[in-house]
Amino acid sequence: MSKKNNEENYRDLESLPKHDVKLMRSFMKGIRDLLTLWIINEKKQHGYELMTRINTFYHLSCSKKKLAGPSTMYPLLHKLEKNGLIKGTWESQGKKRVKYYEITPEGKSKLSTVKKVIRSHMSEGLKKFLLDMFFENEKET
Repeated sequence: MSKKNNEENYRDLESLPKHDVKLMRSFMKGIRDLLTLWIINEKKQHGYELMTRINTFYHLSCSKKKLAGPSTMYPLLHKLEKNGLIKGTWESQGKKRVKYYEITPEGKSKLSTVKKVIRSHMSEGLKKFLLDMFFENEKET
C-alpha cells in the first residue's frame, strides 16, 4: 500500500476506533490556540474563515464534529483579544459587518517565545518522537 493511500484511509476520523478518535481530538485541541494565533499571524481573518481553515487544516470536513465551531472559536478569539494577542476590527462586507482579527506585536512576541522555548527545551528523545510521528517518511508495511 502506498503512503498516499495509507494516509487517505485515515482522513475519516469517524471510521477509526473510538479511543483513536479521542486521542486525535485531544492532540488537535491541545494545539488549537497556538494554531489559531499562527494562522492569524499569516494574515488578518474573520472568525468563520478561521474555523474553515482550522477544520480544513485537520481534514475534518468529513467528520460530523468540527474541531473549530462557533461555540469554541469565538470564545477563543475573545480570550486571545482580551489577552492582547490579537486585535479585532469591524469592517463592512457588503451589507454585513464582519469582525476581522489580526495579530498584535504582543501576539507576534508570544509566537516567537513559544518557538524559542520549545526549541531550547526539546530533548533528543522528544525530537526523535516528533520526527518519527510527524515528519519522517513512514516505513511501508
